[in-house]
Amino acid sequence: MSSIEKTFTNDEIYQKIVNLYGADFVEKYYSVFEKVYSLIDIPNYNIEEVQKNKLFSDAIKEYIAVNKYAAFKNWNDVKLMFDFVTIEDLPEMKMVQESNISINEIIEKYGIDGLISSGIDIDCLFRGKKILELAELSKIKGIEREDLKKFVYSNDRKILDVCTVDKLLSYGIKNFIELTQLHNLYLINDMVKVIPLDLIRMGANTELKREFIKKYGMDNIIRLDEETGGIFSHQYDENNIYLNIIVMIDKIKNANNKEEYSYEEFRDMMYNVLLNVRNEDIQKRFANKVNYDFIGGKFREDYNRIFIDGVSKEIRDAFYTGKINAGMIKDNPELIDILKTKDLFLAWDKTPNFVEKKTENIYLSNNDNYIVLLKNLMDSLGEEGFLNLCAEYGDYLETLEITGIKASSKDEIINVIDDEIYNNIVKKGMAYSDDLPLHFREKHIELFFSDNVDEELKNKFYMGALSFNDIKNNPEFADIVINKDFFVGFKKIIKEMSDNECDLFWTELSIEEIVSLVKRYGDSLKDVKDNAIFEYLRNRDEKIIEAEIEKNILNRVSKYDEDLPEFFKSKYPEMFLGDDAPDDLKRIFYDGDDEFNFNVIREHPEWIIYLGGVNLSRAFSENYQLFFEKLSNEKLINLELKNPGVISKMVEDRYQKNLIEWYKATGGRFLPNLAVMKMFPVEEIDKFLRNSKKWSKLVRDTKIKSYKQMEALLKGAYAIGVFEGKDAGFTKLIRLFNDIPQKISRENFELIYDYIKMADESGIDFLNEVYNLNEDGNYSINFDLQKDREKVLKMRKIMNDMNFPGLI
Repeated sequence: MSSIEKTFTNDEIYQKIVNLYGADFVEKYYSVFEKVYSLIDIPNYNIEEVQKNKLFSDAIKEYIAVNKYAAFKNWNDVKLMFDFVTIEDLPEMKMVQESNISINEIIEKYGIDGLISSGIDIDCLFRGKKILELAELSKIKGIEREDLKKFVYSNDRKILDVCTVDKLLSYGIKNFIELTQLHNLYLINDMVKVIPLDLIRMGANTELKREFIKKYGMDNIIRLDEETGGIFSHQYDENNIYLNIIVMIDKIKNANNKEEYSYEEFRDMMYNVLLNVRNEDIQKRFANKVNYDFIGGKFREDYNRIFIDGVSKEIRDAFYTGKINAGMIKDNPELIDILKTKDLFLAWDKTPNFVEKKTENIYLSNNDNYIVLLKNLMDSLGEEGFLNLCAEYGDYLETLEITGIKASSKDEIINVIDDEIYNNIVKKGMAYSDDLPLHFREKHIELFFSDNVDEELKNKFYMGALSFNDIKNNPEFADIVINKDFFVGFKKIIKEMSDNECDLFWTELSIEEIVSLVKRYGDSLKDVKDNAIFEYLRNRDEKIIEAEIEKNILNRVSKYDEDLPEFFKSKYPEMFLGDDAPDDLKRIFYDGDDEFNFNVIREHPEWIIYLGGVNLSRAFSENYQLFFEKLSNEKLINLELKNPGVISKMVEDRYQKNLIEWYKATGGRFLPNLAVMKMFPVEEIDKFLRNSKKWSKLVRDTKIKSYKQMEALLKGAYAIGVFEGKDAGFTKLIRLFNDIPQKISRENFELIYDYIKMADESGIDFLNEVYNLNEDGNYSINFDLQKDREKVLKMRKIMNDMNFPGLI
């Protein structure tokens, strides 16, 4: 089939063109005619061949003038167009993002045939495509080097100034990206022999790498890399080599430049660089993963103080990233013999526990004192003595916030450390354990317990996390803890009560009084305010404290659980589940992470028998309180079971009073739809009930489903007086809510189309019977709504089922 036969035969203009130029001519230039035929001004009289060509030429010129670069999509069409236009007919065009390069000049220089035969991609000329692949560049023939450079990126042009494409290909380089982002040290070495160093880009830190190569020379660099097994060429990730890090540190630490460095001098300089790899800034920049353990050979032997062998991966990584700490020494005492001959300060973690580990620069944070302390201890005790101290104290050394230790003997140093740890425990609430040194435990027996004490309670004391219930429920422990540094065990609750204006409990009562009250009232004392304690101190009447506790529990200030004081449980036995209640019910019923509500009761009907006679109000959230004030537990539970989820919905939207009024009005026999209970005026409920049959008929006959449609129906019914007993407009309302939109948008038509297609594809024909496409792109009804109600009802049902957005 010819191109002409493929065209729209009913296109009158196109047919005139075929008649004017002849089928063979149009066939030959079909791809051009297809673009320009609407621009040809066809005369209604006969014209000569020259005139025909001029008409075609003028149309091509206009097409090019309008579309400019977009007019040139392939060389075949361009060649055909140039049968009728010349370079002079083209608008002035510059290469994309190359304002100084004229496309017109290139076409004039090489001609269309020359450009086509060169093999260059047309997009390079008209759409700003840059050539990256060297193979593609090498295939282009007949284009001078200076012009060829116009089709590559500006940085790549410099490379072509000094090296031919064939030469680059001979080095195994496939594209300019490989050349300008070199990550291979030995390829860099090859490149600098043939390409000026300043033209080679080497990924990250290119300028620093160039300076480094000029400073030390490639011969030294390659030699040391080979000796060490890759000090520069080692890859620490997919696209980066260790040279990236070396050059950064060298710039900072080896600032003194010489004219020339011997190999031995160069080795020493690189040793100095490695001393700084563990700098906090370097580690943070490379995600604390950069170490140099891959280095081997004689270099490793000569500078063994900065290398480590014979340890676990965890210890090895910590050593090379500057993260060795006292806790590791305590857990691995065998490290003492290994680390005592190493450069210990560099390997040590200089961010202690009391400083956030996220610090950007350790030398600018408040752990300066800790760094001074480390140096002080290492200098005073020697590296082996310092490591022995670490094995004794472990991580507690990291809690020290002292500037330095001005002491001449180990015993004096230990006394200073012990005093600081003691102050941290007693005054700052620092957590500790039995792993403190034996001499410290013997010095401060008031902080420690014997082995026969309950482990959990002991650890809570050490963490300052004892609760009042721990004392209330373990009276024998209370008798022990009263003889210890009592306040240490309650640091957390003391702070919590202080923040809550409950200080007097701790400051005005003796320890004996505190223990006596805690044994009786437990955690309920946490929320007793200072004014109640003040009154208690004046009268010494525990009823004052009990009244405060009672108020706090009932008002949801204090926690409600099974472990409340006996006086409260005796006074309010109906607030507690029986002993036979399931544990899962108890867990949800009392204050905790899960909320107790009617959804829980509905999901677990087997629990209802355990709720008989129990006051549920405190177990539910405060939003439910109105229900329990107005209705019994039994009525509320029955209401939930008959109307699942309704109570929660009304609570969620703050319509508790409405629900109570509807319940009273109906006697709980039924509840209307949610929309009715929320929107219908509660003072007119009697009107709704008198006309409830009409409302039911409205809902039934209109077949509405969505909440919004129900709202609209209710508003309409209320407005036309349905609930006043008026019949006028009742039929009209039903019809209104049974009708379908007479006009819908294209978007809404497509929604219906997609819904029908998923549900029943045969319904598409019905949809097209109902709605016709208008000239404005929207759709309109094409039948009489009053005469063909069957179609209306069928379409309405579809729209109802899909909750169509255009329905009333």
